[in-house]
Amino acid sequence: LFGDAIIRLYLGGIVAIGQSYAGTPLERLADWRAVFLIAAATLGVIVVVTAAVLRGSPRDLGLEEPSANPNNVFGKAGQSSAPAPFAALVLPLLESPVFWSICGINFGLTLVREAFNNWSPKFLKDVADLSSGNAGMASLVFPLAGGASAIVAGLLSDRLRGRHGRVVVPSLVLTTGLLYAMGVINVAGKPWLAMALIALTSFFLIGPYSYLSGVMALDLGGKRGSSTAAGLIDGVGYLGAIASGSGVAWIAKKYAWHGVFTSLALACGLTLIFALAYLILSERVRRTNAPDELPVLEDESIS
Repeated sequence: LFGDAIIRLYLGGIVAIGQSYAGTPLERLADWRAVFLIAAATLGVIVVVTAAVLRGSPRDLGLEEPSANPNNVFGKAGQSSAPAPFAALVLPLLESPVFWSICGINFGLTLVREAFNNWSPKFLKDVADLSSGNAGMASLVFPLAGGASAIVAGLLSDRLRGRHGRVVVPSLVLTTGLLYAMGVINVAGKPWLAMALIALTSFFLIGPYSYLSGVMALDLGGKRGSSTAAGLIDGVGYLGAIASGSGVAWIAKKYAWHGVFTSLALACGLTLIFALAYLILSERVRRTNAPDELPVLEDESIS
C-alpha cells in the first residue's frame, strides 16, 4: 500500500513535469507510452532486488516455522504442508460457512477498493478541479491511509487474539457512512476536502480488506491449503473488481458522482451483512474448538 502511494506520487509527478514543460522535449513525459516505459524500468529494478532477497520460508533462514491456526478447516492435517489432491484442498473450504462469508466480504470490499483505485484520479480531476498530473499525485492519499489502516488493523487483531470480526464489523459501519457522506457533501473546487474524505474512507476500508486473502486465508487453510484459500478468496474478490469497472462508469455517466458514492455505500452496507455472519460464525468456531480451561496453580514457584 505504501508502494502504491509512492508510485502514484512518482508517476504522477512525471506526468506533471511533462505538462509543465509543453513545447520542450520533456513534454514526452506526459505521454502514456513514456509512463509505461518508466514503470517497466522501475519494475525491472524491483525484480532484481526481489530475486536477491526473497525467501520462501523462515526455515530458509534457519528460523523456526510457527504452527498453523488450530481452527483451520483441515484440522490436524492443516499442520502439514505436504502436497494434497485438488479435491482434498478445495472441498473442506467449500463446506465451510466461514469461507463463504469471507468470500462475500471480499467481493464487496474489492468492488469498493477498485472503484477508488480506478476512479479517484478522475474524481479529483472532474470534481475537485485538479490537473491530470496533480490528480494522480493527490490520489496517493487512498493507499497511504490504507497502509496506516493495515498496520493499525493488524495491531488490533493481535490485541484481540485473532478475532478479526471485531475489527471488521465496526470498520464497515463507518465506511458505509463515509461513502454516503461523499455522495451528499459538495466537494466541487475543494480538493483538500475531497482528499480528506477519500483518506478517511480508505482508513476504515483497507484494514478489514487486508485481512481477507492474508491472515484469514492462513487461518482457514493452515499449512496445507492457505494458498488455495487465498486464491479462491481473491478470485471471488476480483469478480467484484470487474463489477466496479463497468458499473462505476455506467453509474457515473447516468447519475454523476453522487450516484457512484451512494451506490458504493449500498454495496458496503450489503457487505456488512457478510461481515456480521463472519463475526458470528468465527466466534462460534473458536468457542467450539477452544481447549478446556487450565487450572490455576496456587504455588507460583511451579512453572
